Amino acid sequence: MNQKNIQLLTIGAFLAFGIPILQAGVILGPLINPTNGYSYLLLSQNTWTASEAEAVSLGGHLATINNSAENNWVFDNFASFDNQHYLWIGLNDVDQIDTWTWTSGQPVTYTNWGINEPDNPGVEDWVEMSAPQFDGPGLWNNYVDSNNEFGVPIEGVVEIVPEPTSFGLFGLAAAGVLARRRRSA
Repeated sequence: MNQKNIQLLTIGAFLAFGIPILQAGVILGPLINPTNGYSYLLLSQNTWTASEAEAVSLGGHLATINNSAENNWVFDNFASFDNQHYLWIGLNDVDQIDTWTWTSGQPVTYTNWGINEPDNPGVEDWVEMSAPQFDGPGLWNNYVDSNNEFGVPIEGVVEIVPEPTSFGLFGLAAAGVLARRRRSA
């Protein structure tokens, strides 16, 4: 499925469920990752803190990257948008130096640090994905809470995990009742 079809399907899904598509600060998306079914948006240039706040207001968080395929998908779809920006993701060590956590609360099971990264503990607490025109495109760098790195914009990638539908929840509840009845019998 090509990028245009993914965008059209995503827009249709968002319209069908009454979720607003355009929000202040959103410059691209929503796009659905066909591998995990999550929706992603690209935000305009901003600090990590402001980008995460915007992500939460949109019903998500800055992106949690769980494997190299997801890292590549995010990079390919958002870093190539204009080839001139870094991408904020949801990894940070704000709460405890050198203990990296995702804002989504998911466990850290994958990292893609650049050479000699992370560095500058206690100063650079937020993580960006390198821009295409720099060494190590798609590699991660910890950085300060800024909206640019040496004049190159940093834009946040929002990940929105779909909520279970009420039909899906009903199905889970019904399965639980049936399993309970079978154990009782």
